[in-house]
Amino acid sequence: MTKRLNTMASAIAFLLCAIATQCADAYDWSSASGKVTVPSGESYVVGDADISAVNALSEIVVSGELVFTCSAAPTVAISGSGRVVKRSNYDWTLSKSLDAFTGFYVLEGGTTVTDKYGQFGSTGSTDGGVVVSNGATLFMTGSKEEQNYFNNRPLYISGSGVDGEGALVTAGNAGAYNFVKTFTLLGNATVKLARESYFYGGSGRIDIGEHTLTVNGGPMNIRPNSVVIGTGRIILGQNAQVFVCENTRISQENVEVAPIELRSDAKYTFYNDAPPQNRPILVSGANATLNHTEQYGYGHESGWHGWTDAYNNQCGPV
Repeated sequence: MTKRLNTMASAIAFLLCAIATQCADAYDWSSASGKVTVPSGESYVVGDADISAVNALSEIVVSGELVFTCSAAPTVAISGSGRVVKRSNYDWTLSKSLDAFTGFYVLEGGTTVTDKYGQFGSTGSTDGGVVVSNGATLFMTGSKEEQNYFNNRPLYISGSGVDGEGALVTAGNAGAYNFVKTFTLLGNATVKLARESYFYGGSGRIDIGEHTLTVNGGPMNIRPNSVVIGTGRIILGQNAQVFVCENTRISQENVEVAPIELRSDAKYTFYNDAPPQNRPILVSGANATLNHTEQYGYGHESGWHGWTDAYNNQCGPV
């Protein structure tokens, strides 16, 4: 277990180090036309003076790093397997320009609004991923029918986002449906979910590591056959809701882990075969509820049926 965590931490550290240490190269966007390639090992910067010329291009192929410091969002088609970095504190509404991109998309500042289908890379690709750095927010709107925002690509988040709103925020009837091969915390992180929204881990892995995941709003609906690993704390904020579907594991056996904390009016519901294993439940707020259900799907809570011997064998204390 320790070896696996160290290996993952090393890989993530390498990724972030590579992002932070790329040297920016001067590039004359005003004289560019057609398709431009950012070579491996090089970093091109797009500022406010460049964005009009960049958006007039037919395509940018990114093998190295493409950094946006401008206030306006790009609309040019971007492909390749390098890194695209939003190093801007301005709010963007993202177009579908990254549909063919298979590398890492890194948000380092401001709010990035997404409201379209499949904006984070080509369908079926599990390469690269989306990194929401501390202080940035990924804001997802739209309807739940516009699924697969991430096309099963990994998501990495940290921090509480812009003005503490959350590193990941959903609104309206948007949902992060079927979007994660792995969802990994790079540090303590907060997500804020609309009441109509579902947050799916997919049949994959949510890895909180040694960090704290705070969930506000919800329901955060964790799909069947997922695993939630790591020894860190899970906090359900005021009025937050989490529903854990069948065959889902919330922590490893024989590993000491931090509790799931329920604050005021929070609600934690798990399917019969998905109790929180050896993870303790800490009720720290008034009117918090702990339920289990014998039926599949959020909204089928059947109330508390008693803490059976089976649960005593798998769960931490309440």
